[in-house]
Amino acid sequence: MDKGTKLRFTIHNILYDIKKYNINLDSYKISEKVNLFNKRDISFIYNVCLNTMRYSFHCEKIIKLFVNKKQNINELILLKSAITQIVFL
Repeated sequence: MDKGTKLRFTIHNILYDIKKYNINLDSYKISEKVNLFNKRDISFIYNVCLNTMRYSFHCEKIIKLFVNKKQNINELILLKSAITQIVFL
């Protein structure tokens, strides 16, 4: 896996843990995942995760405009983080 794919996979795992297990971004489980990267990558991960949570409502409205079928949780997280990166960042 290349570096960009690893970063986005880590972002997906963090957002999945936050949604599924109702943990916060400062928990030990998330800091273990993030500390494997350098300082620049860590700031990118936190930036995408925080903005995805911040603009979640807006992303859901965009998804409803263009997607007709119901998504599972993994698809929804990937779409939200992608829309956040494209539109809001």
